[in-house]
Amino acid sequence: MTTISELISKRESLAFRFRPKRDFYLKVGINRKRWGMIYRGEIEPVVSELQRIAEYFEVDVIELMDLKTKSHE
Repeated sequence: MTTISELISKRESLAFRFRPKRDFYLKVGINRKRWGMIYRGEIEPVVSELQRIAEYFEVDVIELMDLKTKSHE
């Protein structure tokens, strides 16, 4: 599980499964292909992308960075 997918799974409920829409891609400034690669852990997001993702999910960017650190330990 990647940092981003871990964050999303923490936010999900049984009734909600995150499926990015056009609005998401516009707000975070990441295209679908790049998002998929970040989500699957194939590439690392840059700090500005982490900041926008954290803002979109209304979490502190430090939380994302902490998850990233823990996933690499």
